[in-house]
Amino acid sequence: MLYDKPPTSGDEQISLLKGRGLVCADEALVRRWLVTVGYYRLSAYWLPYELPPPVGQTRSKTFAPDTPFESIVDIYTFDRQLRLLVTEAIER
Repeated sequence: MLYDKPPTSGDEQISLLKGRGLVCADEALVRRWLVTVGYYRLSAYWLPYELPPPVGQTRSKTFAPDTPFESIVDIYTFDRQLRLLVTEAIER
């Protein structure tokens, strides 16, 4: 299968997120998370912060006003720690 869509750079991803209303106070932090975790993996954690979609669409891709990137990181970090605890408990 041939893919015609070029990859998006980290700076382009940050611009896209900011254009959708996400507050990125520390762009270096955002870039680090996008590189280490990834845009698409993090996207699952910012879904609760998106505004409701228009009729006939599944997502609005627009953030609620004053949504900070750090809130998304907090949810991801909580989920990661919970997964580690559950996995450790199951392993025992």
